[in-house]
Amino acid sequence: MKVEGRESVFLWKCFPSLSKICHCGKNSALLLLLKMEAPRRFPVGAPRFLPCLHSGRGNLFPLFFMSQSITIIGIDPGSRNTGWGVVREVSGVLQLVDCGVIRPPLNGEFASRLGVIFKEMHRVLGRLKPDEASVEQVFTAKNAATALKLGQARGAAIAACAAYDLPVRDYEPTVIKKSLVGVGRADKEQVSFMVGRVLGVKPDWAVDTGDALAAAICHLTHRRFERLARLSAR
Repeated sequence: MKVEGRESVFLWKCFPSLSKICHCGKNSALLLLLKMEAPRRFPVGAPRFLPCLHSGRGNLFPLFFMSQSITIIGIDPGSRNTGWGVVREVSGVLQLVDCGVIRPPLNGEFASRLGVIFKEMHRVLGRLKPDEASVEQVFTAKNAATALKLGQARGAAIAACAAYDLPVRDYEPTVIKKSLVGVGRADKEQVSFMVGRVLGVKPDWAVDTGDALAAAICHLTHRRFERLARLSAR
């Protein structure tokens, strides 16, 4: 993920003075990174205060991620539309692999719709072979019947992931939105816009697909900071 230029968006704490970090030790700087709260644009021409995080060519990413490659599928479950999106991280750069939405026929039984979600998700997983899955949690709906149907659709998608022994992580919608937009109550259009900026593509997908891609990016972000936390604890 490139840092230079105004096209790049990073989850970074906007510190009052970057000069204060210049003199911090490695562990102290990593701990400061973990305290970030909202997406910020990294200022162009900012001091290269972390040699361990700077590539030396205007790109900023942890050097210990350079040799890693991981593929994540994000899933936005729904009984009518189940969005999915696969994002691959290679050397700190996020790449869009594929995305789409599962639309089961509405004229059949609800059980058959769940079967379509499972079969189509199973087919996608077998074709793209992701390493992990990130699924949006069910929000609290006012209608109990709606929440129940949504939970069943979510279970069908997770069952497809379990069939491939994929590790599954759950994230609340507010957490996903905050990791991309910085606001936990952002609308779907804002989320899709930021997903397109992060991946460097035009967001011409359905809103459910945008939410699924956001879930995948959110999980990749959490994986980075979890590893930073482990390294800083050594």
